[in-house]
Amino acid sequence: MTAVGHAHIDSAWLWPLRETRRKVARTPANVLTLMETDPELVYAMSSAQQYAWVQGDHPELFERVRQRVAEGRIVPVGGAPVWAGELYLELHRGTLTSQIAMKQGNRRAEALLRSVEYLRATSAVRDGVPYPYDELDEAWRTVLLHQFHDILPGSSISWVHREARETYARLEKQLRALAPTGGEPGWEVVRDRRAVPPGAGVLDNGILRASLDADGHVSSLTDLRNGRELAAGPLGVLRLFRDEPVRWDA
Repeated sequence: MTAVGHAHIDSAWLWPLRETRRKVARTPANVLTLMETDPELVYAMSSAQQYAWVQGDHPELFERVRQRVAEGRIVPVGGAPVWAGELYLELHRGTLTSQIAMKQGNRRAEALLRSVEYLRATSAVRDGVPYPYDELDEAWRTVLLHQFHDILPGSSISWVHREARETYARLEKQLRALAPTGGEPGWEVVRDRRAVPPGAGVLDNGILRASLDADGHVSSLTDLRNGRELAAGPLGVLRLFRDEPVRWDA
């Protein structure tokens, strides 16, 4: 059996991101001091984001950490693996529905990033418009940071989620500004859904045809190979059920 040192530092939970950014400098600094007096101490440090914070905020400290990594005294590690199936914890329920703004902000950001990347890549190849590498890279880093296991699930304090909502709103504004505009060759941006032409509510790939109603529900899903209707009723409808756990409500 081998024991190594480790500090489980959540990027946010009962404290905001800014506090973690300070903490991930103090903890390695303390570990490096202990290593000077204990030559057998090995420390396992996780989270690439936390290494990046140290590198950006304290480059001299990061260099000392890098040297200990090269010596095998500090070991970069990833997350803990889950065995087959799902890890069920009754006291960690309700994360699919808590703090819905976290889920909405994450989904909108991912969708916008995907769209902006496609559009800007096409503009770069076809029209020679410069591709915004740095802006999109920074946007992805922000989205991934907010997918931390106590931010996206909605299990942090309100301070964390209030700041996250502000971040998502700012990110959406930045990404929409990066999207090609009508002034660039070959693109027309339609922001008023009333201007969308008839038939836009039908998706057809030659195999399946999906028809959407005014509420965004899939009213019909047809297998074009045999004409079979696959939708017994509206699809994409949110359904609720009563959750009665043994100890705590979800």
